[in-house]
Amino acid sequence: MIDVSCFAGPGPLVPAHLSTASSVERLLRLEGVTRAGVSPMAGLFSSDPAVNDDVLTLPRFFAPIPIVDPRWPNLAAHLRIYRGQGCVAVRITPGSHGYLAAEATELKQACGTLDLTLILQMRIADPRNLPPDLPLPDVPLAD
Repeated sequence: MIDVSCFAGPGPLVPAHLSTASSVERLLRLEGVTRAGVSPMAGLFSSDPAVNDDVLTLPRFFAPIPIVDPRWPNLAAHLRIYRGQGCVAVRITPGSHGYLAAEATELKQACGTLDLTLILQMRIADPRNLPPDLPLPDVPLAD
């Protein structure tokens, strides 16, 4: 089984002792997961490309899936770098970054050119389980 909706690193959605790559791997292996596509938890709360650096160097169990923002300057250059580092997918999180998925046309085209799978994260977490001061809206289906 492969999990492609995995996040690692510190953040407000997980206890600190479960945020390390080794603890995430241990929990996933207990559930029968043999490989995981992982994105940085920090990427949900920041549009800075540097937040992806940590997932690019994780152990082989993890396949890095950087979180990208279609509004980045030099977007295509970032995608080429990720592809050159062996990434086969990138993730967008419009709900946490405050844009519409429909604004990602250039990103979709660039991913197609580079043979990168584009993952659209519709929901980060069940809103009933989120702290009230941590809005992470879902992506509207119409988008």
